[in-house]
Amino acid sequence: MSVIGHANSASQAWAAWLLSSSLMVATVATASFGRLADLHGGSQMLRIALGAILAGSRERSCFHRWVR
Repeated sequence: MSVIGHANSASQAWAAWLLSSSLMVATVATASFGRLADLHGGSQMLRIALGAILAGSRERSCFHRWVR
């Protein structure tokens, strides 16, 4: 917890909320993508999920350069 808080300049309570919200979003996303994979096919949903992860990572890296 202290590493997360220190990296984000946040208190320990705020770091706990960051971690908890991240885990809750991951839980909901896993269930949602599992259901969508049952309806539309696993390989298509895997490509969509990887594309979303790559797009988010790219956006984060671009934003990180602007903030510094």
